[in-house]
Amino acid sequence: MENTVWRAASLLLAYPDQRLYDQRPMLRAAVAELPGGVARSCLDGLY
Repeated sequence: MENTVWRAASLLLAYPDQRLYDQRPMLRAAVAELPGGVARSCLDGLY
């Protein structure tokens, strides 16, 4: 899980481009594993 979190953080800290939008399913899966709903609600803006 730690590896997925680091990858998601790296994508979210980069300039928003097509790569970020292509990785939305991976990001959603990554935050689904995290406790709490803050990260999930932040990703709602990407869809």
